[in-house]
Amino acid sequence: MKSVRLSCALALVPFLALSCSPRSDASGDGTTSTGTASTGTGPVEADADAPNGSHGAANASAPGDDAAGAAAPSGAGPGDALAADGTDPDTAAGTAAGTGRAAAPRTLDGLEGLSNIRIATSPTVTAVQQPAAVTVLRPVDDRSAHNFGAVLEGDETETEFVLVNAGDAPVAVRALNSSCKCTLGDLFIVGDDGARTAYELEQPIEPGQRLAVRAALETVAQRGEMRHSVVLVLSDRTATRLELIAFVTPFLESDPANGVIAIGTLKRDEARSGSLTVRSSSGEPILLSLDEAEIPEYFHPTLVPLEPDADGRSVRWRLDVVAGPGVPEVQKRPAAFFLRSDVKMPVEPTKGLPAEFHKRVVVSATVTPAVVATPNFVSFGVFQFGDEQDAVVEVEITDDHVAEREPTVRIEWGPSQVDTAALEPYLTTVVRALDEGTNWRIEVTLAPLPETLAGTFQGSFVLSLDHPGRPEVVVPFSGMTRATGAAPTKPGAATKPKG
Repeated sequence: MKSVRLSCALALVPFLALSCSPRSDASGDGTTSTGTASTGTGPVEADADAPNGSHGAANASAPGDDAAGAAAPSGAGPGDALAADGTDPDTAAGTAAGTGRAAAPRTLDGLEGLSNIRIATSPTVTAVQQPAAVTVLRPVDDRSAHNFGAVLEGDETETEFVLVNAGDAPVAVRALNSSCKCTLGDLFIVGDDGARTAYELEQPIEPGQRLAVRAALETVAQRGEMRHSVVLVLSDRTATRLELIAFVTPFLESDPANGVIAIGTLKRDEARSGSLTVRSSSGEPILLSLDEAEIPEYFHPTLVPLEPDADGRSVRWRLDVVAGPGVPEVQKRPAAFFLRSDVKMPVEPTKGLPAEFHKRVVVSATVTPAVVATPNFVSFGVFQFGDEQDAVVEVEITDDHVAEREPTVRIEWGPSQVDTAALEPYLTTVVRALDEGTNWRIEVTLAPLPETLAGTFQGSFVLSLDHPGRPEVVVPFSGMTRATGAAPTKPGAATKPKG
């Protein structure tokens, strides 16, 4: 009678796999050939010197055992433990660690009921990278980029690249793309005699045949470094990229270079000035002008030629701008307009830009409001019934005006879940003078609310002032009531009212 036995590899770590397959015993006598395997009861230990890849779990054995080869081939003695293929496991493991091939399985002895439990070391896996596709349409002189160096805005910049089909089959250009509309490109077939004929897209380019690419950068309205490319998309699904580089000096340069006149902080009834200088980069005397229609009435610019000739032209100009009085009370009040030269650009400009070489100027001013309320928003947050809520708003007149009466406060309600008519009696304000005629403290109290006033509410405190420029200041507020034990709302979370 043949006995059936199992050979297994136990999944102890991610690198070890469990697999079992039935194997018939050829002895036919009802016994199993287990060599000198022990049924040791001690703990299983890992060999710290196991080869790389085994993670220290291979070559595990019970204490006192000599790891005699379980299921060893005929002729193997107790001290000659061999792998299933008849090789020494230590030798095989060492070979695997050095070559990347899987080592022969090792044997665990001494586990009752399972014979030939073998742990195999994991082979080293090397990632294989696919080679990148190489285009067959290549520059004849390996020049795939051209640097024009420093150029003046408006200068023509053109170069030619010559490519050759270095493959052994025809290829065609399916599309000609550029990284921006300031990059131009034309294609020509170059004959053996150097003659050039226009190339049509999809036309086959035979092996050894040359293709000329004329490319240019449009430098009008450009500043600083330009780095753009022309890309030829080929029929073999590869592409040839050609790069154009230039550093463009603008026709008009300014100091400061960003063209911003920073006025700084001023009050509404105050005036302050700032300036910048502009020069012709070519050294050619020019005329400059302003488009008065683009300039807000509270900015007052003046152009001054610094070295005028008999015709009033100058290489250098200064722009002086006075801001105020009467600049609107917005935290920042910038304005932008163009300085126009009398020199026409060589190409049609982008829609909305002047036809002449120009410089964009920005004037920026920060205006301190005549009346300041701090804070400018009151949040009562989310609170429970029975809790009193308090807030303070400070109002200050920052200009020279002195009010003859103190501010009054009224409440204007916005969309709310709460019955605002019923809520309003609980919301009271008290005005206290801090500096007579210029500074007040407004104390706001929201008395404990009944549970009938549950939900969100919002509105504004409207402060009426004795000030000619700011007769009113509006401070919005919001809040939400909830019953005791209701789920809390995260601090600072906004609540969107219904309605």
